[in-house]
Amino acid sequence: MKKIMFFVATFLLVCIFTPFAHAQSAQTERWVCLESEHCWKDPNSCSVSDGHRARLTAKSGFEPLTGTPTYIVECVSTATSQICTTGSEAQDMVVYKQSNIATLQTDLQYVFEGLFESNGSTPASNPTEWGGAYEWKDSTPEGHDRRWYAMNYWDPTTAPIGAAGGQQQGTFDFETAEKDCAKIAWDPYGRVFDAGTLEPVRGSKVTLQIKKGGTFVDMTALDLPGGNIQNPQTVKEDGAFSFVVPDGEYRLLSNPVPLVDANIIDPNYAKAYSDIYLVQNEELIEQQGEIVHRDIAVATLNTNNPVKMMEYFYRSTPQGLIIIDGQVSHPLTKLNAKMNFVSTGLPSSVLKFQSDAFGRFNIEIDQNSFKKDPKNMEIFSELELVKVDLRQPITKKNGIVKSVSAAQRDNSIVKFEPIPQYLEGVAYDAGGKVIPNAAVGVYLQFSNKAYSQKTADNNGFFKFSSEYLPSFPYEIRYTTADGKVINTKPSVFLAQNQKYIAEQQINPFVGKDAKNNIAPTLSPKKNTPSITKETSDTIDTTGAGAGAKVTQKDTKITELTNKIFIQAIFLILALVILIGVSVWLVIHFKKTHGPPSTM
Repeated sequence: MKKIMFFVATFLLVCIFTPFAHAQSAQTERWVCLESEHCWKDPNSCSVSDGHRARLTAKSGFEPLTGTPTYIVECVSTATSQICTTGSEAQDMVVYKQSNIATLQTDLQYVFEGLFESNGSTPASNPTEWGGAYEWKDSTPEGHDRRWYAMNYWDPTTAPIGAAGGQQQGTFDFETAEKDCAKIAWDPYGRVFDAGTLEPVRGSKVTLQIKKGGTFVDMTALDLPGGNIQNPQTVKEDGAFSFVVPDGEYRLLSNPVPLVDANIIDPNYAKAYSDIYLVQNEELIEQQGEIVHRDIAVATLNTNNPVKMMEYFYRSTPQGLIIIDGQVSHPLTKLNAKMNFVSTGLPSSVLKFQSDAFGRFNIEIDQNSFKKDPKNMEIFSELELVKVDLRQPITKKNGIVKSVSAAQRDNSIVKFEPIPQYLEGVAYDAGGKVIPNAAVGVYLQFSNKAYSQKTADNNGFFKFSSEYLPSFPYEIRYTTADGKVINTKPSVFLAQNQKYIAEQQINPFVGKDAKNNIAPTLSPKKNTPSITKETSDTIDTTGAGAGAKVTQKDTKITELTNKIFIQAIFLILALVILIGVSVWLVIHFKKTHGPPSTM
Protein backbone atom coordinates (compact mmCIF):
# COMPACT_ATOMS: atom_id res chain seq x y z
CA MET A 1 0.00 0.00 0.00
CA LYS A 2 2.80 2.45 0.86
CA LYS A 3 4.42 1.83 -2.54
CA ILE A 4 1.14 2.53 -4.27
CA MET A 5 0.63 5.79 -2.39
CA PHE A 6 4.21 6.86 -3.13
CA PHE A 7 3.65 6.20 -6.84
CA VAL A 8 0.42 8.21 -6.79
CA ALA A 9 2.15 11.16 -5.09
CA THR A 10 5.05 11.11 -7.55
CA PHE A 11 2.67 10.91 -10.51
CA LEU A 12 0.74 13.93 -9.26
CA LEU A 13 3.92 16.00 -8.86
CA VAL A 14 5.02 15.20 -12.42
CA CYS A 15 1.60 16.12 -13.78
CA ILE A 16 1.60 19.38 -11.85
CA PHE A 17 5.00 20.76 -12.69
CA THR A 18 5.60 19.50 -16.25
CA PRO A 19 3.24 22.07 -17.85
CA PHE A 20 5.17 24.87 -16.16
CA ALA A 21 8.58 23.82 -17.52
CA HIS A 22 8.04 26.18 -20.48
CA ALA A 23 8.00 29.17 -18.14
CA GLN A 24 11.57 28.61 -16.99
CA SER A 25 13.86 31.54 -17.82
CA ALA A 26 17.04 31.34 -19.85
CA GLN A 27 20.25 33.28 -20.04
CA THR A 28 20.19 36.38 -22.21
CA GLU A 29 22.44 39.28 -23.17
CA ARG A 30 22.66 42.50 -21.20
CA TRP A 31 23.88 45.50 -23.21
CA VAL A 32 25.02 48.67 -21.45
CA CYS A 33 25.70 51.81 -23.43
CA LEU A 34 29.22 53.16 -22.88
CA GLU A 35 30.05 56.84 -22.83
CA SER A 36 32.64 57.74 -25.46
CA GLU A 37 34.98 60.69 -25.85
CA HIS A 38 36.74 61.35 -29.14
CA CYS A 39 40.46 61.53 -28.45
CA TRP A 40 40.87 64.15 -31.15
CA LYS A 41 38.19 66.51 -29.89
CA ASP A 42 38.82 65.75 -26.19
CA PRO A 43 42.56 64.98 -26.07
CA ASN A 44 42.85 65.85 -22.37
CA SER A 45 40.67 62.86 -21.46
CA CYS A 46 42.80 60.40 -23.45
CA SER A 47 46.35 59.15 -23.30
CA VAL A 48 47.12 60.73 -26.70
CA SER A 49 45.48 63.01 -29.24
CA ASP A 50 44.30 60.60 -31.92
CA GLY A 51 41.55 61.05 -34.50
CA HIS A 52 40.84 57.31 -34.63
CA ARG A 53 40.68 56.66 -30.91
CA ALA A 54 37.90 56.91 -28.29
CA ARG A 55 38.00 56.72 -24.52
CA LEU A 56 35.24 54.50 -23.12
CA THR A 57 33.68 54.71 -19.66
CA ALA A 58 30.42 53.55 -18.08
CA LYS A 59 27.66 55.89 -17.05
CA SER A 60 27.31 56.07 -13.29
CA GLY A 61 24.62 53.65 -12.14
CA PHE A 62 24.73 51.67 -15.38
CA GLU A 63 28.06 49.88 -15.14
CA PRO A 64 28.63 46.41 -16.61
CA LEU A 65 28.10 43.47 -14.27
CA THR A 66 30.99 42.46 -12.03
CA GLY A 67 32.16 38.92 -11.45
CA THR A 68 31.35 37.90 -15.02
CA PRO A 69 33.20 38.47 -18.31
CA THR A 70 32.41 41.76 -20.04
CA TYR A 71 32.62 42.04 -23.83
CA ILE A 72 33.39 45.50 -25.16
CA VAL A 73 31.59 45.92 -28.47
CA GLU A 74 31.74 48.58 -31.17
CA CYS A 75 28.71 49.09 -33.42
CA VAL A 76 29.29 50.83 -36.77
CA SER A 77 26.53 52.31 -38.90
CA THR A 78 26.21 50.98 -42.45
CA ALA A 79 23.83 51.37 -45.39
CA THR A 80 21.82 48.43 -44.04
CA SER A 81 21.75 49.45 -40.36
CA GLN A 82 24.38 48.82 -37.68
CA ILE A 83 26.78 45.91 -37.35
CA CYS A 84 28.72 45.19 -34.17
CA THR A 85 32.10 43.59 -33.48
CA THR A 86 34.37 42.74 -30.58
CA GLY A 87 37.38 43.66 -32.73
CA SER A 88 38.41 40.00 -32.88
CA GLU A 89 37.30 37.30 -35.29
CA ALA A 90 37.68 34.64 -32.59
CA GLN A 91 35.51 36.52 -30.09
CA ASP A 92 33.00 37.46 -32.79
CA MET A 93 32.52 33.75 -33.34
CA VAL A 94 31.84 33.32 -29.62
CA VAL A 95 29.39 36.23 -29.34
CA TYR A 96 27.73 36.18 -32.78
CA LYS A 97 28.73 32.80 -34.30
CA GLN A 98 29.92 34.75 -37.34
CA SER A 99 32.84 37.05 -38.11
CA ASN A 100 31.39 40.56 -38.10
CA ILE A 101 34.84 42.09 -38.22
CA ALA A 102 35.45 40.31 -41.53
CA THR A 103 32.22 41.81 -42.89
CA LEU A 104 33.30 45.30 -41.79
CA GLN A 105 36.73 44.80 -43.34
CA THR A 106 35.18 43.79 -46.66
CA ASP A 107 32.38 46.34 -46.80
CA LEU A 108 33.93 49.37 -45.10
CA GLN A 109 37.70 48.70 -45.23
CA TYR A 110 37.54 48.67 -41.45
CA VAL A 111 40.83 48.32 -39.55
CA PHE A 112 40.80 47.43 -35.85
CA GLU A 113 43.92 48.82 -34.21
CA GLY A 114 43.49 47.85 -30.59
CA LEU A 115 41.65 47.87 -27.28
CA PHE A 116 43.77 49.34 -24.49
CA GLU A 117 43.64 49.75 -20.74
CA SER A 118 43.06 53.23 -19.32
CA ASN A 119 46.72 54.18 -19.82
CA GLY A 120 46.17 53.91 -23.58
CA SER A 121 49.13 51.62 -24.24
CA THR A 122 48.60 48.33 -22.40
CA PRO A 123 46.54 45.94 -24.58
CA ALA A 124 43.29 44.90 -22.89
CA SER A 125 41.72 41.48 -23.18
CA ASN A 126 38.23 41.16 -24.61
CA PRO A 127 36.25 39.86 -22.78
CA THR A 128 37.58 41.52 -19.67
CA GLU A 129 36.76 42.07 -16.04
CA TRP A 130 35.41 45.62 -16.27
CA GLY A 131 38.10 48.04 -15.18
CA GLY A 132 36.39 51.43 -15.42
CA ALA A 133 37.99 52.97 -18.53
CA TYR A 134 39.41 51.80 -21.86
CA GLU A 135 40.59 53.22 -25.17
CA TRP A 136 39.48 51.76 -28.51
CA LYS A 137 41.21 52.50 -31.81
CA ASP A 138 40.06 51.68 -35.35
CA SER A 139 39.70 53.36 -38.73
CA THR A 140 37.63 53.41 -41.92
CA PRO A 141 38.15 55.56 -45.02
CA GLU A 142 34.71 57.14 -44.58
CA GLY A 143 33.49 58.70 -41.35
CA HIS A 144 30.95 56.10 -40.26
CA ASP A 145 29.16 56.73 -36.98
CA ARG A 146 30.14 54.52 -34.04
CA ARG A 147 28.69 53.53 -30.69
CA TRP A 148 30.17 51.32 -27.97
CA TYR A 149 28.51 48.89 -25.59
CA ALA A 150 29.50 46.53 -22.79
CA MET A 151 27.79 43.15 -22.97
CA ASN A 152 27.36 40.51 -20.26
CA TYR A 153 25.55 37.20 -20.29
CA TRP A 154 23.10 36.97 -17.40
CA ASP A 155 19.80 35.59 -16.12
CA PRO A 156 17.54 38.53 -15.13
CA THR A 157 15.41 36.37 -12.84
CA THR A 158 18.34 35.42 -10.61
CA ALA A 159 20.07 38.83 -10.50
CA PRO A 160 19.65 40.51 -7.09
CA ILE A 161 17.92 43.86 -6.94
CA GLY A 162 20.50 46.65 -6.99
CA ALA A 163 23.19 44.31 -8.31
CA ALA A 164 26.43 45.77 -9.59
CA GLY A 165 25.76 47.28 -12.93
CA GLY A 166 22.92 49.48 -11.77
CA GLN A 167 19.97 47.78 -13.44
CA GLN A 168 17.29 46.93 -10.94
CA GLN A 169 14.62 44.40 -11.73
CA GLY A 170 11.26 46.00 -12.31
CA THR A 171 12.73 49.21 -13.77
CA PHE A 172 13.58 50.40 -17.24
CA ASP A 173 16.46 52.72 -16.38
CA PHE A 174 18.89 50.57 -18.35
CA GLU A 175 16.95 50.97 -21.57
CA THR A 176 16.69 54.72 -21.04
CA ALA A 177 20.47 54.90 -20.68
CA GLU A 178 20.91 52.85 -23.84
CA LYS A 179 18.75 55.33 -25.78
CA ASP A 180 21.09 58.14 -24.79
CA CYS A 181 24.18 56.37 -26.15
CA ALA A 182 26.37 59.01 -27.80
CA LYS A 183 27.86 58.35 -31.21
CA ILE A 184 31.16 59.45 -32.74
CA ALA A 185 32.06 59.97 -36.38
CA TRP A 186 35.82 59.56 -36.72
CA ASP A 187 36.69 61.72 -39.64
CA PRO A 188 36.01 65.31 -40.65
CA TYR A 189 34.43 65.74 -44.03
CA GLY A 190 34.61 67.66 -47.24
CA ARG A 191 32.56 66.98 -50.34
CA VAL A 192 33.09 67.12 -54.08
CA PHE A 193 30.04 68.63 -55.79
CA ASP A 194 28.85 69.69 -59.24
CA ALA A 195 28.99 73.49 -59.62
CA GLY A 196 25.96 73.43 -61.91
CA THR A 197 23.51 70.93 -60.42
CA LEU A 198 24.89 71.18 -56.85
CA GLU A 199 24.84 67.39 -56.50
CA PRO A 200 27.64 65.27 -55.02
CA VAL A 201 29.97 63.86 -57.68
CA ARG A 202 30.39 60.13 -57.17
CA GLY A 203 33.70 58.60 -58.27
CA SER A 204 35.82 61.74 -57.86
CA LYS A 205 39.36 61.11 -56.65
CA VAL A 206 40.81 63.34 -53.92
CA THR A 207 44.49 63.39 -52.94
CA LEU A 208 45.99 65.05 -49.87
CA GLN A 209 49.46 66.55 -50.15
CA ILE A 210 51.70 67.64 -47.27
CA LYS A 211 54.33 70.37 -47.42
CA LYS A 212 57.85 69.09 -46.85
CA GLY A 213 60.91 71.29 -47.26
CA GLY A 214 58.97 73.83 -49.27
CA THR A 215 57.50 71.20 -51.63
CA PHE A 216 54.09 69.51 -51.61
CA VAL A 217 54.15 65.72 -51.86
CA ASP A 218 51.46 63.05 -51.52
CA MET A 219 50.97 62.14 -47.88
CA THR A 220 51.68 58.51 -46.96
CA ALA A 221 51.27 56.34 -43.88
CA LEU A 222 54.86 57.20 -42.90
CA ASP A 223 53.80 60.84 -42.40
CA LEU A 224 51.03 59.95 -39.95
CA PRO A 225 51.35 58.82 -36.33
CA GLY A 226 49.89 55.34 -36.23
CA GLY A 227 50.66 54.88 -39.90
CA ASN A 228 47.11 54.49 -41.26
CA ILE A 229 45.75 56.65 -44.07
CA GLN A 230 43.99 56.01 -47.36
CA ASN A 231 45.34 58.49 -49.90
CA PRO A 232 44.02 59.16 -52.51
CA GLN A 233 40.35 58.56 -51.77
CA THR A 234 37.62 57.80 -54.30
CA VAL A 235 34.37 59.32 -53.07
CA LYS A 236 31.02 57.54 -53.00
CA GLU A 237 27.47 58.77 -53.64
CA ASP A 238 27.71 61.51 -51.01
CA GLY A 239 30.90 62.94 -52.54
CA ALA A 240 32.56 62.87 -49.10
CA PHE A 241 36.27 62.56 -48.39
CA SER A 242 38.06 62.67 -45.06
CA PHE A 243 41.60 62.86 -43.76
CA VAL A 244 42.55 62.93 -40.08
CA VAL A 245 46.05 64.36 -39.95
CA PRO A 246 48.34 66.16 -37.49
CA ASP A 247 48.91 69.91 -37.59
CA GLY A 248 50.75 71.06 -40.67
CA GLU A 249 50.42 72.64 -44.13
CA TYR A 250 48.44 70.79 -46.79
CA ARG A 251 46.72 71.12 -50.13
CA LEU A 252 44.15 69.08 -52.03
CA LEU A 253 44.14 67.70 -55.56
CA SER A 254 41.04 66.29 -57.17
CA ASN A 255 39.95 64.66 -60.38
CA PRO A 256 37.85 66.32 -61.79
CA VAL A 257 39.90 69.41 -60.93
CA PRO A 258 38.52 72.12 -58.61
CA LEU A 259 37.20 75.35 -60.07
CA VAL A 260 39.33 78.48 -60.17
CA ASP A 261 36.50 81.00 -59.73
CA ALA A 262 33.73 80.62 -57.15
CA ASN A 263 31.48 82.90 -59.23
CA ILE A 264 30.93 80.01 -61.65
CA ILE A 265 29.08 78.03 -58.97
CA ASP A 266 25.28 78.21 -58.85
CA PRO A 267 24.56 80.80 -56.13
CA ASN A 268 22.30 78.40 -54.23
CA TYR A 269 25.37 76.35 -53.20
CA ALA A 270 25.41 78.07 -49.80
CA LYS A 271 22.33 76.06 -48.79
CA ALA A 272 24.56 73.01 -48.38
CA TYR A 273 28.24 73.76 -49.04
CA SER A 274 30.84 76.04 -47.49
CA ASP A 275 34.59 76.70 -47.23
CA ILE A 276 34.97 76.21 -50.98
CA TYR A 277 38.45 75.00 -52.01
CA LEU A 278 39.73 76.71 -55.15
CA VAL A 279 42.74 75.95 -57.36
CA GLN A 280 43.80 79.56 -57.69
CA ASN A 281 47.12 80.29 -56.02
CA GLU A 282 47.31 76.61 -55.00
CA GLU A 283 45.29 77.37 -51.87
CA LEU A 284 47.13 76.34 -48.72
CA ILE A 285 45.32 74.56 -45.88
CA GLU A 286 46.88 75.31 -42.53
CA GLN A 287 45.69 73.04 -39.74
CA GLN A 288 46.46 74.13 -36.19
CA GLY A 289 44.57 72.27 -33.49
CA GLU A 290 41.17 72.20 -35.23
CA ILE A 291 40.27 69.90 -38.12
CA VAL A 292 39.81 71.94 -41.28
CA HIS A 293 36.76 71.52 -43.53
CA ARG A 294 36.79 72.07 -47.31
CA ASP A 295 34.19 71.44 -50.03
CA ILE A 296 35.40 71.12 -53.62
CA ALA A 297 33.34 72.47 -56.54
CA VAL A 298 34.07 71.02 -59.99
CA ALA A 299 32.89 72.17 -63.42
CA THR A 300 29.36 71.03 -64.12
CA LEU A 301 28.98 67.46 -65.32
CA ASN A 302 25.17 67.63 -65.31
CA THR A 303 25.32 65.25 -62.36
CA ASN A 304 21.92 63.75 -61.59
CA ASN A 305 22.05 60.66 -59.35
CA PRO A 306 19.34 59.10 -57.15
CA VAL A 307 19.54 59.79 -53.44
CA LYS A 308 20.96 56.91 -51.40
CA MET A 309 21.01 55.90 -47.75
CA MET A 310 24.69 56.02 -46.78
CA GLU A 311 24.44 54.75 -43.19
CA TYR A 312 22.09 54.63 -40.23
CA PHE A 313 21.44 53.31 -36.75
CA TYR A 314 17.98 51.90 -36.07
CA ARG A 315 16.68 50.99 -32.62
CA SER A 316 13.58 50.96 -30.44
CA THR A 317 13.16 51.81 -26.78
CA PRO A 318 10.88 50.17 -24.17
CA GLN A 319 9.11 53.51 -23.91
CA GLY A 320 7.70 52.91 -27.40
CA LEU A 321 9.97 55.17 -29.44
CA ILE A 322 11.59 54.33 -32.77
CA ILE A 323 14.91 56.13 -33.25
CA ILE A 324 16.66 56.33 -36.63
CA ASP A 325 19.71 58.49 -37.16
CA GLY A 326 22.12 58.45 -40.04
CA GLN A 327 23.15 60.10 -43.28
CA VAL A 328 21.87 60.21 -46.84
CA SER A 329 23.88 61.08 -49.93
CA HIS A 330 22.21 64.39 -50.85
CA PRO A 331 21.81 67.56 -48.77
CA LEU A 332 18.35 68.57 -47.48
CA THR A 333 16.80 65.27 -48.55
CA LYS A 334 13.14 64.83 -47.58
CA LEU A 335 12.44 61.74 -45.48
CA ASN A 336 8.91 60.35 -45.38
CA ALA A 337 8.43 57.82 -42.59
CA LYS A 338 5.59 55.54 -43.67
CA MET A 339 3.37 53.36 -41.53
CA ASN A 340 1.15 50.56 -42.80
CA PHE A 341 -1.23 47.88 -41.56
CA VAL A 342 0.68 44.73 -40.74
CA SER A 343 -1.72 42.15 -42.20
CA THR A 344 -2.39 43.84 -45.54
CA GLY A 345 0.58 46.12 -46.14
CA LEU A 346 -1.79 48.97 -47.00
CA PRO A 347 -0.58 52.47 -46.02
CA SER A 348 -1.95 54.14 -42.92
CA SER A 349 -0.02 57.34 -42.17
CA VAL A 350 3.10 59.37 -43.02
CA LEU A 351 5.44 61.51 -40.93
CA LYS A 352 7.64 63.97 -42.81
CA PHE A 353 11.19 65.00 -41.92
CA GLN A 354 14.22 66.47 -43.66
CA SER A 355 17.97 65.97 -43.43
CA ASP A 356 20.36 68.81 -42.77
CA ALA A 357 22.83 70.35 -45.21
CA PHE A 358 25.25 67.44 -44.69
CA GLY A 359 22.58 64.81 -45.29
CA ARG A 360 22.42 63.89 -41.59
CA PHE A 361 19.12 63.21 -39.89
CA ASN A 362 17.60 62.08 -36.59
CA ILE A 363 14.06 60.73 -36.48
CA GLU A 364 11.94 59.70 -33.50
CA ILE A 365 8.52 58.09 -33.94
CA ASP A 366 6.13 57.42 -31.07
CA GLN A 367 4.55 53.96 -31.58
CA ASN A 368 2.15 54.43 -28.66
CA SER A 369 -0.24 56.21 -31.00
CA PHE A 370 -0.26 53.33 -33.50
CA LYS A 371 -3.58 51.63 -34.13
CA LYS A 372 -3.84 48.19 -32.47
CA ASP A 373 -7.22 46.62 -33.16
CA PRO A 374 -7.88 42.97 -34.13
CA LYS A 375 -7.83 43.72 -37.86
CA ASN A 376 -5.68 46.84 -38.22
CA MET A 377 -2.38 46.77 -36.35
CA GLU A 378 -0.17 49.64 -37.46
CA ILE A 379 3.62 49.39 -37.80
CA PHE A 380 6.47 51.53 -39.12
CA SER A 381 7.51 49.96 -42.43
CA GLU A 382 9.66 52.18 -44.64
CA LEU A 383 11.53 55.42 -45.12
CA GLU A 384 11.14 57.17 -48.45
CA LEU A 385 14.08 59.37 -49.49
CA VAL A 386 13.17 62.24 -51.81
CA LYS A 387 15.97 64.19 -53.47
CA VAL A 388 15.75 67.99 -53.37
CA ASP A 389 16.95 70.24 -56.18
CA LEU A 390 19.03 72.86 -54.39
CA ARG A 391 18.72 75.25 -57.32
CA GLN A 392 15.03 75.77 -56.60
CA PRO A 393 13.92 78.57 -54.27
CA ILE A 394 13.12 77.66 -50.69
CA THR A 395 11.00 79.36 -48.08
CA LYS A 396 11.81 79.49 -44.40
CA LYS A 397 9.70 79.89 -41.29
CA ASN A 398 11.47 80.68 -38.03
CA GLY A 399 14.73 79.59 -39.63
CA ILE A 400 13.46 76.06 -40.44
CA VAL A 401 13.14 74.79 -44.00
CA LYS A 402 9.40 74.59 -44.69
CA SER A 403 9.28 73.31 -48.26
CA VAL A 404 11.57 72.73 -51.19
CA SER A 405 10.22 72.04 -54.66
CA ALA A 406 12.32 69.50 -56.50
CA ALA A 407 12.80 69.60 -60.26
CA GLN A 408 12.92 65.84 -60.31
CA ARG A 409 11.79 63.39 -57.62
CA ASP A 410 14.49 60.73 -57.55
CA ASN A 411 13.14 58.66 -54.69
CA SER A 412 14.64 55.70 -52.85
CA ILE A 413 12.93 53.36 -50.39
CA VAL A 414 14.52 51.80 -47.29
CA LYS A 415 12.49 48.99 -45.72
CA PHE A 416 12.28 48.44 -41.95
CA GLU A 417 11.02 45.73 -39.64
CA PRO A 418 9.39 46.63 -36.30
CA ILE A 419 11.40 45.96 -33.13
CA PRO A 420 8.82 44.78 -30.55
CA GLN A 421 9.85 45.25 -26.93
CA TYR A 422 7.45 42.58 -25.69
CA LEU A 423 6.40 39.34 -27.38
CA GLU A 424 3.41 37.24 -26.40
CA GLY A 425 1.57 34.89 -28.71
CA VAL A 426 1.70 31.64 -30.63
CA ALA A 427 4.39 30.21 -32.89
CA TYR A 428 3.00 29.63 -36.38
CA ASP A 429 4.67 28.38 -39.54
CA ALA A 430 4.35 30.22 -42.86
CA GLY A 431 1.08 28.44 -43.58
CA GLY A 432 -0.51 29.53 -40.30
CA LYS A 433 -0.18 26.15 -38.60
CA VAL A 434 0.63 26.10 -34.87
CA ILE A 435 4.11 24.78 -33.96
CA PRO A 436 3.71 22.97 -30.60
CA ASN A 437 6.70 22.88 -28.24
CA ALA A 438 8.76 25.02 -30.62
CA ALA A 439 12.20 26.17 -29.54
CA VAL A 440 11.90 29.96 -29.96
CA GLY A 441 15.05 32.04 -30.45
CA VAL A 442 15.56 35.79 -30.83
CA TYR A 443 18.49 36.64 -33.11
CA LEU A 444 20.04 40.04 -33.72
CA GLN A 445 20.21 41.06 -37.36
CA PHE A 446 24.00 40.73 -37.29
CA SER A 447 24.24 37.50 -35.29
CA ASN A 448 23.79 33.75 -35.68
CA LYS A 449 23.81 33.19 -31.92
CA ALA A 450 20.52 33.45 -30.05
CA TYR A 451 20.18 36.63 -28.00
CA SER A 452 17.73 34.66 -25.86
CA GLN A 453 15.71 31.44 -26.13
CA LYS A 454 12.44 30.04 -24.79
CA THR A 455 10.33 26.94 -25.38
CA ALA A 456 6.70 27.22 -26.45
CA ASP A 457 4.09 25.04 -24.74
CA ASN A 458 1.93 22.32 -26.30
CA ASN A 459 -0.24 25.01 -27.90
CA GLY A 460 2.73 26.89 -29.35
CA PHE A 461 2.30 29.70 -26.82
CA PHE A 462 5.31 31.68 -25.55
CA LYS A 463 6.34 35.03 -24.01
CA PHE A 464 9.47 37.16 -24.13
CA SER A 465 9.52 39.97 -21.57
CA SER A 466 11.67 43.01 -22.22
CA GLU A 467 14.70 41.67 -20.34
CA TYR A 468 15.05 39.08 -23.11
CA LEU A 469 14.65 41.37 -26.12
CA PRO A 470 17.21 43.68 -27.76
CA SER A 471 16.66 47.27 -28.85
CA PHE A 472 18.30 46.54 -32.24
CA PRO A 473 16.55 44.84 -35.20
CA TYR A 474 16.05 41.11 -34.73
CA GLU A 475 14.25 38.10 -36.17
CA ILE A 476 12.47 35.18 -34.53
CA ARG A 477 13.49 31.60 -35.32
CA TYR A 478 11.26 28.63 -34.54
CA THR A 479 12.78 25.15 -34.39
CA THR A 480 10.27 22.31 -34.73
CA ALA A 481 10.43 18.94 -33.00
CA ASP A 482 12.00 17.41 -36.11
CA GLY A 483 14.70 20.12 -36.28
CA LYS A 484 13.26 22.33 -39.02
CA VAL A 485 14.11 26.03 -38.57
CA ILE A 486 11.49 28.62 -39.54
CA ASN A 487 12.72 32.22 -39.76
CA THR A 488 9.97 34.68 -38.89
CA LYS A 489 10.09 38.45 -39.20
CA PRO A 490 8.61 40.45 -36.30
CA SER A 491 6.01 41.89 -38.69
CA VAL A 492 4.86 38.35 -39.53
CA PHE A 493 4.61 37.43 -35.84
CA LEU A 494 2.51 40.55 -35.21
CA ALA A 495 0.25 39.81 -38.19
CA GLN A 496 -0.28 36.22 -37.11
CA ASN A 497 -1.10 37.24 -33.53
CA GLN A 498 -2.74 40.65 -33.96
CA LYS A 499 -6.22 39.47 -32.88
CA TYR A 500 -4.89 38.01 -29.62
CA ILE A 501 -2.67 41.06 -29.00
CA ALA A 502 -5.64 43.40 -29.44
CA GLU A 503 -7.98 41.31 -27.27
CA GLN A 504 -5.41 41.11 -24.46
CA GLN A 505 -4.71 44.86 -24.82
CA ILE A 506 -1.00 44.21 -25.29
CA ASN A 507 1.23 46.99 -26.60
CA PRO A 508 4.14 45.06 -28.20
CA PHE A 509 6.12 48.26 -28.71
CA VAL A 510 6.31 49.13 -25.00
CA GLY A 511 8.47 47.17 -22.59
CA LYS A 512 6.92 44.82 -20.04
CA ASP A 513 9.18 42.90 -17.69
CA ALA A 514 8.76 39.45 -16.11
CA LYS A 515 6.97 41.02 -13.13
CA ASN A 516 4.48 42.72 -15.48
CA ASN A 517 5.94 46.19 -14.83
CA ILE A 518 5.29 48.33 -17.89
CA ALA A 519 7.80 50.96 -19.02
CA PRO A 520 6.64 54.57 -18.77
CA THR A 521 6.01 56.15 -22.15
CA LEU A 522 7.99 59.14 -23.34
CA SER A 523 7.28 61.78 -25.95
CA PRO A 524 9.72 61.93 -28.88
CA LYS A 525 11.98 64.95 -28.89
CA LYS A 526 11.71 67.41 -31.75
CA ASN A 527 13.60 66.27 -34.81
CA THR A 528 16.05 68.59 -36.49
CA PRO A 529 14.46 69.80 -38.61
CA SER A 530 10.92 68.43 -38.36
CA ILE A 531 8.44 69.66 -40.94
CA THR A 532 4.94 68.29 -40.71
CA LYS A 533 2.91 65.29 -39.70
CA GLU A 534 0.48 63.98 -42.29
CA THR A 535 -1.99 61.24 -41.45
CA SER A 536 -3.99 59.72 -44.26
CA ASP A 537 -7.54 58.50 -43.82
CA THR A 538 -7.72 55.21 -41.97
CA ILE A 539 -8.04 52.32 -44.40
CA ASP A 540 -10.40 49.52 -43.46
CA THR A 541 -8.70 46.16 -43.93
CA THR A 542 -11.61 43.80 -43.43
CA GLY A 543 -11.05 41.85 -46.61
CA ALA A 544 -9.94 38.23 -46.69
CA GLY A 545 -6.29 37.34 -46.88
CA ALA A 546 -3.46 36.98 -44.42
CA GLY A 547 -5.42 38.79 -41.74
CA ALA A 548 -8.46 36.55 -42.17
CA LYS A 549 -6.36 33.39 -41.98
CA VAL A 550 -4.69 34.60 -38.83
CA THR A 551 -8.03 35.42 -37.20
CA GLN A 552 -9.21 31.84 -37.65
CA LYS A 553 -6.02 30.46 -36.15
CA ASP A 554 -6.05 32.89 -33.27
CA THR A 555 -9.27 31.48 -31.86
CA LYS A 556 -7.03 28.87 -30.24
CA ILE A 557 -5.02 31.50 -28.44
CA THR A 558 -7.91 32.89 -26.43
CA GLU A 559 -8.28 29.45 -24.84
CA LEU A 560 -4.83 29.67 -23.27
CA THR A 561 -5.85 32.00 -20.47
CA ASN A 562 -8.55 29.55 -19.39
CA LYS A 563 -6.06 26.66 -19.55
CA ILE A 564 -3.61 28.50 -17.31
CA PHE A 565 -6.41 29.21 -14.83
CA ILE A 566 -7.45 25.53 -14.85
CA GLN A 567 -3.84 24.47 -14.25
CA ALA A 568 -3.68 26.77 -11.21
CA ILE A 569 -6.86 25.23 -9.77
CA PHE A 570 -5.47 21.76 -10.47
CA LEU A 571 -2.26 22.69 -8.65
CA ILE A 572 -4.19 23.73 -5.53
CA LEU A 573 -6.32 20.58 -5.58
CA ALA A 574 -3.28 18.37 -6.08
CA LEU A 575 -1.51 19.96 -3.13
CA VAL A 576 -4.59 19.31 -0.95
CA ILE A 577 -4.58 15.67 -2.11
CA LEU A 578 -0.88 15.33 -1.32
CA ILE A 579 -1.39 16.70 2.18
CA GLY A 580 -4.30 14.30 2.70
CA VAL A 581 -2.21 11.34 1.47
CA SER A 582 0.61 12.32 3.81
CA VAL A 583 -1.73 12.50 6.81
CA TRP A 584 -3.26 9.11 5.88
CA LEU A 585 0.22 7.54 5.66
CA VAL A 586 1.13 8.82 9.13
CA ILE A 587 -2.10 7.46 10.65
CA HIS A 588 -1.71 4.14 8.83
CA PHE A 589 1.87 3.83 10.04
CA LYS A 590 0.87 4.42 13.67
CA LYS A 591 -1.92 1.84 13.43
CA THR A 592 0.29 -0.89 11.94
CA HIS A 593 3.38 -0.09 14.03
CA GLY A 594 1.83 0.81 17.35
CA PRO A 595 3.69 0.52 20.67
CA PRO A 596 4.29 -3.06 21.92
CA SER A 597 1.78 -4.39 24.41
CA THR A 598 2.83 -4.58 28.12
CA MET A 599 2.88 -7.87 30.08
